[in-house]
Parts: sequence; C-alpha cells; structure tokens
Amino acid sequence: MNTLATIIGVALLTTVSLIPSRKIEITKADIVAQKPAIETVSAVVTGYNSEAAQTDGDPYIAADGGRVHEGLAACPRRYPFNTIVEINGAEYRCGDRTHRKNDGTFDIWFQTRDEAVAWGRQEVPVRVLKIPTLLEQALPLDGKQG
Repeated sequence: MNTLATIIGVALLTTVSLIPSRKIEITKADIVAQKPAIETVSAVVTGYNSEAAQTDGDPYIAADGGRVHEGLAACPRRYPFNTIVEINGAEYRCGDRTHRKNDGTFDIWFQTRDEAVAWGRQEVPVRVLKIPTLLEQALPLDGKQG
C-alpha cells in the first residue's frame, strides 16, 4: 500500500510540476460567491429608515433590543434573530422584523429616507448563509443594548 501511495504521490507531483505557473487574483466577490447558502429564496426586499411613523416605539431600537445599524435587516419571522442573509452581494443580520402583513419580505435598514427610497422595492434572490445557535438568537450582535 505504501508503494502505491508513493507512486500516486510522484505522479501527482509530476502532473503539478507540468502546469505553468500563473498569477491568480481572488477578490472579495469571489470569496462571497463561494460561501455555501443554507437556502436561497426569491423575495421582495424593500428599504426602511428610522422614522417614528414606521414603528410602535423608539425608531432606533430594533425588534431584538439592539440599536439599528448598517447591515441590519428586518426579516420574516421564520428566520431567527441573528440569521445572516446575503442580498445583492452584501451581508445583513436579521435583527428586526417586518410587519405581520408583510411577513415574507425583507427590509434593509438605511440611515436616511432618501437611501431607503433609492433602494425602493426589488424582487431579488436572498441567500441564507447562517442560522444562529439558540444562544446567538438571544443576544443582539451590535454590542449595544437599548
């Protein structure tokens, strides 16, 4: 068996040595594209910002108790808090909830109303990258309590 492994190893080394060397560039997009998705869903994704008229309480506190921040998304109830999703190549953390009448849609938080309006309403693939553990579901990951 060791002899066979040696022969295979030599053959592999010989094959590798025949491949001409070339520079390979890896970009962030390549790495993101290689992350395995738990599931991919086609969903309506809208933008929102912190306005008192859009909430039942403090517009700067998300449903998980943390403060709103860049990279925050309001997600359907089927996804636990701190689930990581990818929308248009960017990662978002599910820390807020959409209204029950819109359950099934995703909302991306923006700092300004103009940014949210510019995003508009898009139907795009949403890749679910990570479902959190029970402990991760219980804690806001922005590091700030309301």
